[in-house]
Amino acid sequence: MMKMDWFKSFLFSLDSFFLWYFGAINVVYMVLLILGSYKIFSRQRELNAEDFTPLLNSSSLPPICFIIPMYNEADHVVSTVTSILHLTYRYKQIIVVNDGSIDHSVGELKKAFDLVVIPKFYQESLPTQRVNVVYRSRLHPELVVIDKEHGRKSDALNAGINACEAQYFIGIDSDTLIDDIAFKAYIRPFLFSPETIAVGGTISISNDCYSPFNRISTEEFPKTFLTGIQSLEYLRAFFIRQGWDFGKNNFILSGAFCIFRKDVIVKAGGFYPSNGEDMEIIMRLHRIMKKKKLPYKIFYLPDPVAWTKAPSKLSDLGKQRTRWHRGLLECLFFHKSMCFNPTYGVTAFLTYPFWLLGEAMEPIMEVFGFAVILLSVFLGILNFSFFLLLVNITLVFTFIFSVTCLFIEELSFQRYPSSKTLCGLLYYSLLENFGYRQLYLWWRIRGFGRFFQTLLQTKKGSAHIKDRIKNCDLGERN
Repeated sequence: MMKMDWFKSFLFSLDSFFLWYFGAINVVYMVLLILGSYKIFSRQRELNAEDFTPLLNSSSLPPICFIIPMYNEADHVVSTVTSILHLTYRYKQIIVVNDGSIDHSVGELKKAFDLVVIPKFYQESLPTQRVNVVYRSRLHPELVVIDKEHGRKSDALNAGINACEAQYFIGIDSDTLIDDIAFKAYIRPFLFSPETIAVGGTISISNDCYSPFNRISTEEFPKTFLTGIQSLEYLRAFFIRQGWDFGKNNFILSGAFCIFRKDVIVKAGGFYPSNGEDMEIIMRLHRIMKKKKLPYKIFYLPDPVAWTKAPSKLSDLGKQRTRWHRGLLECLFFHKSMCFNPTYGVTAFLTYPFWLLGEAMEPIMEVFGFAVILLSVFLGILNFSFFLLLVNITLVFTFIFSVTCLFIEELSFQRYPSSKTLCGLLYYSLLENFGYRQLYLWWRIRGFGRFFQTLLQTKKGSAHIKDRIKNCDLGERN
């Protein structure tokens, strides 16, 4: 009896822990939303107050290389390349890297752009899997296709960087479309802030949209629940990233569309084979630049510049979200030495701990919390007030957060001007709490399992990252 009384007291004591934990996370999210909103409205004033047309049409703009890693993307890659060719930005190089596709992706490119074999024209500054052949388009000489052995996305990006002849490059997914007007503003941070080493942008869902003349129309969006709910998730995530950008401590710039300085990435060792290579490279850049005390800037712009295909099947979405959470855990593990290390300043004492405790560990805490509720019901000791408060914190807050993001989006960039679209997204933000949220929780828990399974098999990741940081020569850059 004494043991049972002690156990019941212990369950009661957990009430305060969970309320403080989830309450603190949501307070941080609310602060990030406020800071992100301020940045968005500031960006709007900036775009309205200044005319960038003479600058963006000048002959002094730097060339930009578009690197498109491709693996079995025969259905999308031609339209993506075509959209880039149609961009009015004049100084561009396009490199498609076929990462050992087993479908007819290269054949589609050959047919669409009249590719011919050319000699390998570049030196390899980053190690990659073997390059089999290099093609150039006779219709568009700025288009190069590299056909190489399979080595994952990071390896394909490194192969593209080797062939890149421009000072800046963009890593872009092979199913991503770029908005022509929004894109022109993305080079501006590099022109006005020479210390800029990376610029990320807002990515939206292109499913159920159509794209006349490189402009995306969302009049018929969304047609399915999965499309709508992923759009909401993207919107919430990018508002949070805007908040982190306020303090220049973003850990993620979307891998679907991001501009980098080539020399910095090469000296940092290129991309690492991880399930979250976009997050890992940004964390590594923060780590290197702060450790070497070098001035740098990493921007995250709110302009809706790129639109990407999202998974249309529940099974594919589950695999993607499992991979994302596994990638998050890998990146935090690779760079664990940053945590509470004074060398890294605010990043060490605020950004890293929140990503660890608030993002990475949240699914474990949520499962634990609901397990305590079920056990309390079974023992007949459920604190009903606690239960209602926890539901409000974990479920209702998400709806309020989504509504606020949509409202600010409508006031600023008006990505979804149709009332039908807005009503549909609001409906899905309510519906996601019943079934989808529980599935998403399971996918992230599965990510934990995959991460620990890999960790038991090998511990080489952290050592490789340390070697790249140790061997990089960014201290010599101009």
